Amino acid sequence: MVKLSIIIPVYNGEEYIDRCLQSCLRQDIPADSYEIVVVDDGSTDSSNVILSRYAMEHANVVVLTQSNKKQGAARNYGLSKAQGEYIWFVDSDDWIEANCLGRLLALCDDNGIEVLAIDRINTDGKSFQEKLRNTPADKIFSGLDFFKVLNNNLAICLYLWRRELLLRHKLRFVEGVVHEDTEFIPRALFYAKSVLYSRQPVYYVYCRPGSTTRKASLQRCLDLITVAERLIIFCKEHNEVASYINRMVGDCICTAVRLSDSLSVRERKVFYARISAYKVSFCNVLYHRGGCKNRIEGFLFYINPRLYNRIDRWVGRVKKR
Repeated sequence: MVKLSIIIPVYNGEEYIDRCLQSCLRQDIPADSYEIVVVDDGSTDSSNVILSRYAMEHANVVVLTQSNKKQGAARNYGLSKAQGEYIWFVDSDDWIEANCLGRLLALCDDNGIEVLAIDRINTDGKSFQEKLRNTPADKIFSGLDFFKVLNNNLAICLYLWRRELLLRHKLRFVEGVVHEDTEFIPRALFYAKSVLYSRQPVYYVYCRPGSTTRKASLQRCLDLITVAERLIIFCKEHNEVASYINRMVGDCICTAVRLSDSLSVRERKVFYARISAYKVSFCNVLYHRGGCKNRIEGFLFYINPRLYNRIDRWVGRVKKR
């Protein structure tokens, strides 16, 4: 029986994929008990040559190929072919701790959980999930209760999912955008009956310069708005999670507006035309996040999103003095 499927989307990852795959292979469980499903998302470098070699040398490495459709589509494709009881989405430029799979799967099996949340370590050696440090380890939450301590921890690589949960609720990533995990994780947790948080930092993140999730671009700003729009729709369908998801929506909007400062004049016009169409919805989200500050932000955003951005930047500069 395949206990775990590690799904790795790859696009032009020739510099990093070897390290990632080696870490996934240096594990303490039998090779036939887990699979590594690698999806080549239309790479134009030597990634496919490297992947083909691994597939020939290791029976549990499965290589899939598709034209370039971005990470969300690659993850969906990998999920459609995965056989494992649990799913772990891993990025091709990151790596996992050696001999960690036995511990992680034991936590899943011993507690009968649908989702396991873990810690990560940045390449500077600092643990990322400091905001979850006060969260009780070894306590089983419902998905809704876990929202209360989530603190916007929306990195898909920090979760192991029971595959049956994802299939039963037809959970898939929105395709063609970055930040697709920001939209996926709240929906998936909503349906989860049992979530366990482990303080084991077994996932290592390489903060690559020029990463698409770090640099400002018109596409990234528009993608953040797409994610916000989809989460707003989900809130309307499931009002019981609105108060938790609204803060994530608000963060998407605020991040997009701040990033728009780095765009050209033409790009900013395109961006503000897009958010103006949803001004009322976004204003309501900011306003209902609670607190005087958020209500003022919502009011300013409704009057003029550009004015909101200018005042937000001014407040940020004052705080730094």
